[in-house]
Formats: sequence, C-alpha cells, structure tokens
Amino acid sequence: MNLSLKINFNTRNRIWLISLGKILCMVLGLTIIVIISCQSLLAQSAPLTDSSAPFGIALKAKAFGDSIVLRWAPTDGIAWGVSRRKGYTVYRITYGFNGKVDTTLLTPTPILPWTLEKLNTLAAGKDPYVAMAAQALYGKDFTMTSKAPRSLVEEIEQQSDAYNLRFFVAMQAADLSKKAAEVMGFRLVDKAVTKGMYYGYIVQSDTASEGEPLKAGITKLVNAVPAKPLTPQGLEGMGNDMKIELQWNRQQKGGFDYFFIQRSIDGGKTYQLLTPEPYFSSYNPALDKGGDSLQGKVQAVLRDRQVFFDSIPENYVDYYYRIAGIDPFGDTSPYSEPIKVHGVDRTPPSRVIVDSVANIFLNHIFIRWRDPEKAGDLVGYFVARGSEHDGPFYPVHDKLLPKSATSFIDTTASAGDKIFYVVASVDTAGNYAYSMPRMGLLTDSIPPAAPTGLKGMMDAAGMIVLQWDANKEKDMSGYKVYYSYNPTSNFIQVTQYPVKSTLFVDSISPTTLDRHVYYKIVALDKQGNHSDYSEAVDIQKPVVTPPSAPVAKSIYSTQNAIITEWIGSSSEGVLGYEIYRKKSGDAPWDTLTVIQQQPFGVPFQFEDSTACQNQTYIYAAATVDSTGPRSKLSAKVSGYLHNGFVLPRPDKLKAVYQKEKRSIVLQWAGPAIAQPYYIIIHRGVGDGILAPWRSLQVSAAESVDGSTKDGKALAVKNSFEDIGVTSGKHYQYAIEFHEMNKDNKAVGKSSGKSPLSQVVNVQTN
Repeated sequence: MNLSLKINFNTRNRIWLISLGKILCMVLGLTIIVIISCQSLLAQSAPLTDSSAPFGIALKAKAFGDSIVLRWAPTDGIAWGVSRRKGYTVYRITYGFNGKVDTTLLTPTPILPWTLEKLNTLAAGKDPYVAMAAQALYGKDFTMTSKAPRSLVEEIEQQSDAYNLRFFVAMQAADLSKKAAEVMGFRLVDKAVTKGMYYGYIVQSDTASEGEPLKAGITKLVNAVPAKPLTPQGLEGMGNDMKIELQWNRQQKGGFDYFFIQRSIDGGKTYQLLTPEPYFSSYNPALDKGGDSLQGKVQAVLRDRQVFFDSIPENYVDYYYRIAGIDPFGDTSPYSEPIKVHGVDRTPPSRVIVDSVANIFLNHIFIRWRDPEKAGDLVGYFVARGSEHDGPFYPVHDKLLPKSATSFIDTTASAGDKIFYVVASVDTAGNYAYSMPRMGLLTDSIPPAAPTGLKGMMDAAGMIVLQWDANKEKDMSGYKVYYSYNPTSNFIQVTQYPVKSTLFVDSISPTTLDRHVYYKIVALDKQGNHSDYSEAVDIQKPVVTPPSAPVAKSIYSTQNAIITEWIGSSSEGVLGYEIYRKKSGDAPWDTLTVIQQQPFGVPFQFEDSTACQNQTYIYAAATVDSTGPRSKLSAKVSGYLHNGFVLPRPDKLKAVYQKEKRSIVLQWAGPAIAQPYYIIIHRGVGDGILAPWRSLQVSAAESVDGSTKDGKALAVKNSFEDIGVTSGKHYQYAIEFHEMNKDNKAVGKSSGKSPLSQVVNVQTN
C-alpha cells in the first residue's frame, strides 16, 4: 500500500465513521487526550515501576497454552510520538518451580511501527483497520476544520486537536485488528513458553535520551487457558415504542470495549448482525456533572453502561438479542446468552376538551367533556382535581370511567379551596393524556361538624388549659371558646377572634364559691358557617385548703389478716381515702389501697390479708380530695398477725433451650408473698440424679417487680438462665421456695419451705 491509497472514510468505513463521529462530537477539544474510552488496555493496566515519569506504557498479556500474546500501548499522545521513533524492547521473566528466575530479551532490536515500504506489501482493502493505522502513522492531514486559524493560539489548538485525533485513531485501529496492532508495533506473540508456567513481561522504550522518560509496562500471568471463554456481561433490554434499548456493562471481565450485536426475529433460530462494524457507545467524564439535566442523566447511564438502540417494525412482537465482545488482543468472544424483548406502545391518546365545570348542588360539581378523535385503543377516562392550575392533580374516583363517558359529578370537593379539574384519556397500554385544566367554583353553605374530644384542667392559680380534636374539614377557619358556671345555659364567648390552634388557655379566680366551670367549643369554616356547640367539659376547681385526715377507730387481727377501722373526713369534695403500711418507724410507707368515700358519719374498714405472720406493721390513712389534694397522714396505729407460715408450691415451671446462646431459661410463677425468701434449683444431667444445684436469694429490696395483691407489693423472682449447657445432653429441673427469718437467714429444714415443683425435661440439640 502506498500513500496514494488514502482511506475513504465515507465508503469503506461508513459504520466506523458514524461511531467515530459520535465520539468526536463529544470529546474533541483539549479533553480528547484523556477520553480514550475504547482502550481497555490502557484503563486496566498500569506500569509497576518506581519511575516518576508522568506517562508510560500500558501492557496486557493473554495466555493460549502454546503461546502468550502481548499487547501494549503508550498512555498518552506525547508518549506515543516519542516511543514510535525509539521502538519497544520486550523482556520475558520465567519463574521456575524450583525458585529459579530467568530473564530473556525477546527483542534484540526494538519493535518499531511498520515502514511505509513494508505497508505497501499488504493487499489493499483487506483490513480497513490496517488502513486506519497507516493513515495515523503516515497520513498528512488530520485537521478537523477547514477554517483558517485567526491567531497563533487558535492555530496551536487546531494542531493539538489534529494530533490527538491521529493518536485516537491509532489506538482504536490497534484494538480492533491484530494486524493493525502489529503494524503499530504494539503486539508480540511469544511461542517459546511452556503451558502451566508462571511468566512476567516488561515492555519499555528508550525515550529518556529525548527528554521524555516513560514508565515501563509490566505484567505477570500463568500460561493457562481459561476453562470457559468469557462472554459480555449484563445484557438487558427495554421495550419502547417501535424501538428497543439495549444496555450492558461498560466494565467487562474480558476487557471488551467493542461489540457485535445480533437480533433474531424467529424465536432465536437464526440471527442477523445489526452492527457490521464493531460498536461502542462513548462516555465523556467532562459532561458527567450529575444533576437533573438531560445531558447529566445520559452521562450517568453511560458511565457504567454501554447503550444501543434498535428500530423495530412492530410492537408486542418478541425479538431476541445477543452480543459478542472484542478484547484488546483483537479476539472476538462467543455470543452472550440471548434476551427476549418486545416493543411497547408509548404513544398517548388524544386530549379531550373540557366544555364546562359547574356547581349544581351543595358540594356537587358537574364536569362535561368531549373527545373529537377518540383513539381506537382508548379504554376510558379518569377525572382528577388539584388546587393549582399546574397541578399536582389527584383522581377523584377509584374505577376508570368507560370510553363512552362524557361527564362526571364530583361530590368530594371542599368549598373555600381553589379547584381545578383535568380529564385524562387512557389507552390499552396505560398511556394517558391530560386535558387542559379547567377551574371550578363551589358555593359553601354547609357548616363544619361540632368539635369533639374537648378536655381541660385547672391549676391552683386559676389557669385553665383546654384541648380538643382538630376538625377534618379542609376549609376550616378556626374555633370559638365559650364558658359558663351552669352546664346547660348562659354560655359566654371567651375568644374575641377565632383561634387557629386546638389548644386554648383561660384563667378564672380560684377563690369563687363555685366548684365547677364548664366550657364549649364552636368550629367555623372560611365561609363563616358555625358548627353546633361541642359537648361541655366540666372543669373542677382545685381545693386550696387540703381536707382533714380520717381518724383511726380500731385495729385488730384475725387468723389471716389485720383489720383497721376509720372515721371519715368531714371536709367537702372528698373522693376517698388512701391506706398506708410500713414495718418500722424508719421504713418508707407502702400504699395498700384507695377506699371510696362513705356517707358522712359511717365508719369504713380495711382488711390487710397480705400481712405476714409474726410481723408487726404500722398503719396510717390520708383523705383524697376530688380535685387531687391529700390531707396529712392520720395518727399511726400498729398491728401484729400471729400464725405459722408455709410457702406455696412453685407453679407453672417451664424450661426453654436457646441454641444460639447455649443456655436454658427457667421460668415459673410466684410465689405471691411479701417477705424475703430464697429459691433452691434442682438439676440433673444425663443419667445423673435430680439434686440441689443452685440457690437464689430474693431480698426485700430487689424482689418487688410491680406485682400487687390487694394493693400490696409482692416479692417475685420468676426466672433463671443456665448458661453454658452442653449440646446433645438431657437436662432435668425442679425448684422449691425457702423462708427466711427477720435476719434474712434460712429457717430450719423441717419448716418454712414449699413442696418441690413438678420436674421439667429439656433435650439440647
């Protein structure tokens, strides 16, 4: 081939020009030097030397068993300009099984690009990528504009762009053709290798003498052929209207950057090639700036995915697609597994014209429309409402209206709000088209509902806090507050203006003779319509002076309880009486119960059935006013219960094995007693006997868990975790309760304990 055989990009490489043209539109300028997206060789390999040179040689190797193929390329246009003159030197490093390392120079003479004379020996036109390589090496003109430069800076920019394009074309040709890579001086086949051996390779260029040192390319590999050849990954398809969008991974394990795409229209029996020339979709990092712009969204997809669009003749017909990849060594992979995709109708039906929107009754709005075209695939309509001309709009009915419908009555509109309606036409594919918005007006004469949930409280200073549930009407304006000392009449408005909140604070004198004050609420809408009154809330005034305390009348013991009798308080508004108990003078009081108020002059009594035998107790009482205050404690009285004590048998013992924690959790009920005690746990493992194993003391301070009996806090200890049990063993458990004396010491063995509980069995797995 000679220089007169110039490449006609418009004919011989038409498809290549289309793809390259797309790239150039996106990457030309000063950034093209870093946009070599097609070069997986450059993207996936990096020199491993310690050289501080800014550029270097990228190197990859591929094993075939009987040979190893090397592919390299400079990482920058400047590096290419220097190294193409100096050539490339290749070394092989052999790592022997005995630890011996041998280094062999494979290129006594550096590998240089083919000369023009050698290129002329090739048959013209057989490999278009060889022609591209020749044009990149020896072509005279790569200027991308016919416009004459207007300044020195513009001339430099045009020359820089032309050189970058030359470098780009050279790299692309070497990636797509083994012969082109050889012509560029970027390829070597090492056949003096042994299958299964471990090799390293170094490719370097002696460019330091020209002031441009390059990092050497280094790679290592085992000379073994993969059991299964790699195919392109991540192929997916999306159906559009008369078009299919294909996407697949940009980063491929096989290093593929160029692809052949095939389609089948007969269920996968035969395939036709859609891309006679290798295809790739370019990605420009300079344009990938995020955001919601169309360009930003496109580049965000292209960052990780290759994209291809295929026009199809018919929607809803299944098409099968598959792709093959070309790696940096010029080898084409097997085709991927096919995917099935069909086109989908995305064309919306025609818009309807809304003729009228009218308020016909109360909150009923009548909407009428017409559909001049009424598409053949129309299935119906839905009516939507919004508060602004530009939306958003929300459907006002659940089911789609039939395609014969021309009107609809909306009964859910609220007066006072801005109302806009649209009617959407819907076709069989789910596509829809909105009509132009049409405004509606609603006259409101319906009052809101009466407020609910009114409650309130008053403190000793006379401050009253009211609270109620918010009304659900959308056109609410506020609330008015009224009060009275009579629950059925003479309510006076408190608020000067409607309040927006559902919380209101009022104040009255706490010293008036009335013990009650009543409040009601009225709701207002934006049209001034008033609701009915809410239910009245009764606010009881707090008592400033506490009530008098009750008087202890008598105290005595029965066989099972201590009984106290009291004379009630003479104060008004008494709600009841709290009864307290403790064991000694310094111990804290326990509240046992609250007794309701009795008629004045009628004594009341309390039976303490939770008292323990042989224990002295002190009792007192206080009066509780209906508004909350309590009197001082009454005079104290003491009582003593004489009887023996036997603990009840433990009840409801169960055991649960927790495999993850390797533990067994025991749980039981009770006992319902009010004094300290301790627990004996019996355990048997495997064939061993059931014998006492652990003791658990339940002190008075830690044994109260909130359980009560007749108002008396109960001492309870009802669980234990046996930690570190052995898997595959059989365990038995039983428990018994033991009484303690007043010094928290165990009572003798003959008394003061419960019977043994039932025995539970657990098998660990």
